[in-house]
Amino acid sequence: MRIKKILVLLFLMIYFSNNIFAQIEQKVAKENDATPLGLFNSALASIEIGIKMGKVSELNHFIDNQIYLNLSYGITGYYSSNQAYYVLADFFKSHRIISIDFDNSLSNTTNPVAIGNCQYLNENKHESAQIYISLKFINKKWKLTQITIN
Repeated sequence: MRIKKILVLLFLMIYFSNNIFAQIEQKVAKENDATPLGLFNSALASIEIGIKMGKVSELNHFIDNQIYLNLSYGITGYYSSNQAYYVLADFFKSHRIISIDFDNSLSNTTNPVAIGNCQYLNENKHESAQIYISLKFINKKWKLTQITIN
């Protein structure tokens, strides 16, 4: 009799754990919506974290083959993804981002943008700038086409 109770209990545990995992997977699938808008929100969050951390490696897979950079220390122009990697790495070395907040984003277009403010340290001086990024949906991925920090 005791073995039957253990088997029933074990069966119930397996049954309910499978249902819980199925519900979690459904919730994650909804949160990680594979639509362009769902991917945009996820990409924007990742880009914001990458910029705040000053890690180009976090941004690198979002950088398009050619990107327009306009940075506060006079860097302006179009760069290949490889060039942009080094330009941004140099920028983050001299401009340590303290905070960033994208307070406005237009994601209902084919080329969405996010606009906000950032605070950074430059030569131990606290400074602020507006930040503007634009993205393009290419091969089911969002790619950065412009970064402006001025």
